[in-house]
Amino acid sequence: MVNVFSEAEDRFQLPATEIIEKDDLPPIQGKGIVEFRLLYQGLLRSNGSVEDKFAIRRQFHSQLRRLWIEQPLLNEMARKIGFSGEGDSPEKMFGAGLQRLADNWIRNGFRFVPLSNEHLFLRCSLDVLFLRREKPGRVFMRGDIDNRLKTLFDALQMPDQGQEIGNEVPGTDEDPFFVLMQNDENIADVSVTTDRLLDFPASHQYSKDYAVLVLNVKLQPTKPVGWSWVFS
Repeated sequence: MVNVFSEAEDRFQLPATEIIEKDDLPPIQGKGIVEFRLLYQGLLRSNGSVEDKFAIRRQFHSQLRRLWIEQPLLNEMARKIGFSGEGDSPEKMFGAGLQRLADNWIRNGFRFVPLSNEHLFLRCSLDVLFLRREKPGRVFMRGDIDNRLKTLFDALQMPDQGQEIGNEVPGTDEDPFFVLMQNDENIADVSVTTDRLLDFPASHQYSKDYAVLVLNVKLQPTKPVGWSWVFS
C-alpha cells in the first residue's frame, strides 16, 4: 500500500487523514453499490496476536451477519445462490446460499463467508475513523498507528490455515463465520482519519491500546458476471 499525505497537512497534529491507494481502478461511487458502517470498540494493539485479531473479527462477525440478513441486495444474492426449486421458501434459500458460500472457505474447523471475494467479484472501499487515547501535547506516532492498522486489516480478512488461526475454534453462533474480505487484494482504496478519543470506559482509563473505530464500507462489482447482476 502507498501512503499519500497532503503537503499542507501537519503530520504531528490530530486529526490526521491518510489516503492509502490500493488499485488503479476508479473510486467506488455512483449507482450499483452497497454502503454500510462497521463499529469496533476495544483493544487495538500494534502487530496484534492471533487472539487479538480474532477478538476484533468476532465484533465484526455479528455485524456482518446482521448485514447479510437486512441488506436487500446481499439477502437477494444469498437467496439466488441457495435456490434449489420452486417450492423453496425465502428463508430456506437464504440459509442454503450462505452455506454454499461457506463451503468454499473451510479453514481449521471454521467455515468463512467473506463478503468481498473472488467468487462474488466484489471490491471494497474503506473510510476509517480511528479514535484512540492521545495525551495533550504528545507527538503523533506514525509507526505506532501503522502497526495498529496492520492489526485491523488482518482482522478484516479471512485468516489462512495454521498459525493465523492458532487454537481458535468457532463458537456456537460462528458457523458460518462472517468476515469483510477474503484478502487485501479485494481492497479498492482506503482512507484513515486518526483523532483523539475523549471518552472511554473506566476499565480502560490507563490503557493506551483502547480504541474506537468506525468503518464506512462501500462494495461494488468488478465485472458483470457471477451474482454481481443483483447490484445493477
